[in-house]
Amino acid sequence: MDGLVEYETEDGAPRRPTRDADLLIRTLNSTGRPVSVVSDVSPHAVSAHLQNRALAVRAGVHGRSEDPRLLMPNPDVLHRALHQPGSPTPHGVLIGSSPAELTAARTAGLPFIGYAPNRRTATCLTDAGAHHLVRNLTDLLDALHR
Repeated sequence: MDGLVEYETEDGAPRRPTRDADLLIRTLNSTGRPVSVVSDVSPHAVSAHLQNRALAVRAGVHGRSEDPRLLMPNPDVLHRALHQPGSPTPHGVLIGSSPAELTAARTAGLPFIGYAPNRRTATCLTDAGAHHLVRNLTDLLDALHR
């Protein structure tokens, strides 16, 4: 997977920052909530992306392992995030946009909030059994401020 990591971390690799994700991370950090980022992408690529955006996550970045069988919907990355040394509590909420993420959250016993910026994603998540969807992250920001 070395070539994949190189591709994911090079400057020309495709990246689409999720609208308002930066603000959500900063807001969660400011309220003292430990934020983790979990991904099926290399943790090096995710960390570089966060660093480029001047974002810090107190509870760490947890990405793809060397074993492709552990990609989501396998909950491995979620378990690693929840049970890392020094983790304040093995609880959390996964905000995700795919049925694989929903399945991983269920398997790990985590609540799931579906991020569905369009009708297609909303339909996929609803068909997979998601109960809580937001069209944009400002909905979550509004809830945090209440």
